Amino acid sequence: EEEERMAKTPVLELDYFFLKDREYMIENGHPDPTEEVTVLNLICKKSGSGGCTEVQQKGKDPYAIEFVYQSVQQMGWTNVVMKCDPENSTHLIVEEVAKKRSHPTIPRETTKGSKGSLGHGEGSHTWTESQIRTVLIGLRKRYPGVVIHITDDIATWLIRHCGWLREKFKQGADGKAPHERLFGAAYGGSVLEFGECAEFKMTKKVDKAETRMEPGVWVGRALLDNAHLYLTPGGLRKARTMVAR
Repeated sequence: EEEERMAKTPVLELDYFFLKDREYMIENGHPDPTEEVTVLNLICKKSGSGGCTEVQQKGKDPYAIEFVYQSVQQMGWTNVVMKCDPENSTHLIVEEVAKKRSHPTIPRETTKGSKGSLGHGEGSHTWTESQIRTVLIGLRKRYPGVVIHITDDIATWLIRHCGWLREKFKQGADGKAPHERLFGAAYGGSVLEFGECAEFKMTKKVDKAETRMEPGVWVGRALLDNAHLYLTPGGLRKARTMVAR
């Protein structure tokens, strides 16, 4: 019974990949063209769901831990196996996520030096990296004359958004995206192009004489409540209602 239960338990793979943009950086005067971005990638072997996010450093990063925790929560699984390589940095994240979850989270390390041991995660890197570069090119075209490096703050949201796109829209051999495999229906929420300007309904209370809409730059949707995420001069905000310009 135990072996059968474990065989049915979803396996989530966690690992890192790295992004460089040396040619663009040299052409546009980046102070350190060799700088690279560290991306933490999570993917479920069963459904293909998951996501990715930029991290400032490997290991016990509070943001990375919260991102993985929220990603697992929105999948809706109870018991999960979290598979990572023997590197201490990913193992620490798994340990901290296990502490936050109310259901069993079983850590499992791959064999040191084995190739393809995180096959699903490593296989998703190519698509995700390509999507990141495509969306980044689109953002640069949207704002011509503005230099946008892969190391800029806006790229942090772009990387996260591309992981979200992978879950919601990347179709597999069965013709379904991970979202549909998880929830039984294709994702139906409204989506803008990353970096597009729109009007958002403010969640905070305002005077009746004031408008409840404010302009912002759309950077994706939240993991747990699906709210729109947008940037303003005052920082990141969330809204349930968005009107495209």
